[in-house]
Amino acid sequence: MKKYQKNLILALVCFLIVMVLNFFLPRLLPGNPIAYLTGFSEEDLNLLWQAILNMFELDRSAARGKMATRSLIVFKHESEFGNAPAWKLFERVRVARREGVSVPRSYSDYEIAIDTENLPEGVECTVMG
Repeated sequence: MKKYQKNLILALVCFLIVMVLNFFLPRLLPGNPIAYLTGFSEEDLNLLWQAILNMFELDRSAARGKMATRSLIVFKHESEFGNAPAWKLFERVRVARREGVSVPRSYSDYEIAIDTENLPEGVECTVMG
């Protein structure tokens, strides 16, 4: 296989394994006065998580092909200002190619690891999907 073909395959597989590192403002969480003003509830939050988990299931356009959300990793903070910097939590999620796989071609060629040991005080980790 030519070098450019290997790079193209690697780029396509890497494209399929996209880690979406995003923030949901704790000020909007149920129980906070601002959330009360907006009417945002725990039910709304659960609906958001379900929408993210299923976002590719009902939309099979040619541009997305066989894309799928494999899991959703949520770090929940007790404080509305956060209990730990986001970058420290994001570093706990690792994606690595499995041993013995020289050219990854599918999701199963990767190992996803989440370090949930010794989380900062006031932070809990939930894995959905």
